[in-house]
Amino acid sequence: MAFPRGATLVVASCLLALSLVAGRPPLAAQAAGGAWTTFMFDNARDGNSGGPGFTTASPTWTSSTGTLGQIKAQPLVFGGAVYVVTQNNWVYALNQSSGQLIWSQNLGIPPTGYTCGNINGITGTPVIDTANNVMYLVAAITPAGGGISNTIFKINLGNGGIAASASAQFPGFDPRIEGQRGALALNNGRIYVPYGGRIGDCGSYHGYIVAFDTNLNQLGRFTSTPSCSAGGIWAPGGESVDSAGNVYAATGNGFCGATYDLQESVVKLNASAGLLNNWAPSDWQALDNCDVDIGSIAPTLLSGGLLFQSGKNGNG
Repeated sequence: MAFPRGATLVVASCLLALSLVAGRPPLAAQAAGGAWTTFMFDNARDGNSGGPGFTTASPTWTSSTGTLGQIKAQPLVFGGAVYVVTQNNWVYALNQSSGQLIWSQNLGIPPTGYTCGNINGITGTPVIDTANNVMYLVAAITPAGGGISNTIFKINLGNGGIAASASAQFPGFDPRIEGQRGALALNNGRIYVPYGGRIGDCGSYHGYIVAFDTNLNQLGRFTSTPSCSAGGIWAPGGESVDSAGNVYAATGNGFCGATYDLQESVVKLNASAGLLNNWAPSDWQALDNCDVDIGSIAPTLLSGGLLFQSGKNGNG
């Protein structure tokens, strides 16, 4: 969702339950009571809550964030509250029934000095750890002394306090050309953070997935296009995770000429973000040449060990 300047959140009287397939792979249990704790409901990224369908919906309440930033991330719901993040680095907890503010937290000043691009602050959808009543998110902030820092935060859902924070960057990472647009995922005590390029495809960026533990220690990372550049993991859904803890992501177009280097691909990673397998369509080079990458959506996990992937050209 993108709203100009002062963003307004409208909550309908029921949550959308869209069934893409007849069944879903068994995944970590989601919280009951209308909770929506990760992008598209679960780690399959299928948007299927398993609840009853509906034919009509009407607004229950609206809440404006004033001029405190655009909302690009999906709102999350848990424990009677709706959690909203903005590109000015504000985090809000709103009463699920009334829309009244419970608490707000600002995580820092959004940076300047990007080489190109259109996102800032908190853009990727956070993820809620229901067992520990915390939320994980990445914010682009201006550190002391200036510059750009992509920082992962652990937020206490009870009061909005910062339980922990750590750098979400690593040696060789250039925050001027990397964008954290995709949703975070949480599975079996591991948090996954995707990165891709920024609008304009400036610089020699790469696609990354960085794995953290719940204490925000970095455990490993995957790099697309290690021998050339681009191949960003920029889809709003970020990555999907199966019941065995394998992570799936789709990469974008690469700047590799006729060389295949994991661009235009679906990659399968282990729990520490190490590469296990990959697939690319037969026309990957044509997709590259026309900037019609499959990385515009995250993989959706289906039942029977299947995965669905589409992209900018609409084929799937």
